[in-house]
Amino acid sequence: MSLQSMVRLPNGELVSRNMDIHQILAANREQAPKETAPKKIPQEEIPVFGLLSRTVIRSPMINYIFPARIRHKDKNDVLFIGEDFIHIKEILPDGHLQHIFTKSDFGSRIRAAKVFGKQITPVLDTPEPDIKMENDAEENLETEVPVSFPPQVLILSLESKKLLFLFADQEASGKLNFVQSSLPLPSQRSFPEEPGKNIAVDPKSRAIAVSACENSVIVFVAKPLKDFWPKGGHLTGEWEPPIMRERPFQVKGVILRMEFLYPGPGDDDQVILLIIHAKAGRISFACFDWTHSRGLADAQNTCNKPTFERGMSPSHLSSY
Repeated sequence: MSLQSMVRLPNGELVSRNMDIHQILAANREQAPKETAPKKIPQEEIPVFGLLSRTVIRSPMINYIFPARIRHKDKNDVLFIGEDFIHIKEILPDGHLQHIFTKSDFGSRIRAAKVFGKQITPVLDTPEPDIKMENDAEENLETEVPVSFPPQVLILSLESKKLLFLFADQEASGKLNFVQSSLPLPSQRSFPEEPGKNIAVDPKSRAIAVSACENSVIVFVAKPLKDFWPKGGHLTGEWEPPIMRERPFQVKGVILRMEFLYPGPGDDDQVILLIIHAKAGRISFACFDWTHSRGLADAQNTCNKPTFERGMSPSHLSSY
């Protein structure tokens, strides 16, 4: 049995030919792959190298460890601060640490941290304690800090260009509520000049200094402790940043260390900020001091000269 079919010749001309069923099926099999073959999609060229900006798994490394009382004046806590989280653990009378809470909803990585607030005087609670606890025997906290608030707060500088003030309130049920206040940090032309690399706190809780990696330091004058906390006794949400004034300072070179010093005897109104910085291979001291009652207007650098030989760099700076 043959059928009449139209066939296109190579020159484009259509002609009529008699074809049996086997010839028609064979012709269809030859044309089918050409019609159904998928088009090749050009693949993007794989880059030779890339830049990893965020780790796949959160780093468990602890960058800072602080004793602090950010829950209550009677709670001896230790803060473990990591890349983007903080662990709050309480020191028990037997010396063990009890985990209280983990906060990890900052939405940004933590660059630096410091504890701000009333200094606690260590005393012995029992004749032979397993661990030295802390008490406020020498100074009455209630005269400066409202009873409903803890004596200290945690200060964090975030990569999102914020300075965060944070403390916690624990309800009778055990639920922990965090109260925070954020202060935006100024943007700069380059990351090394972005403030937030280092934080220093005046031992008398009068000032806070935040430095960049190089060239820039911002000094904030804090409110008195009695006015530092949220008004009305509210312990949830946000409160107004506890800062009265601020002033930037220029420090040429890479900023290595920064710390507030204790004033001399009988000169409690003096504020002293010591900065160690490096430029052209030389390590130098910069020392800014001012009178607290007069403000930052008269702050000046009273010492700026090389103090270490080439190749020498201090790894720690402590104020006592």
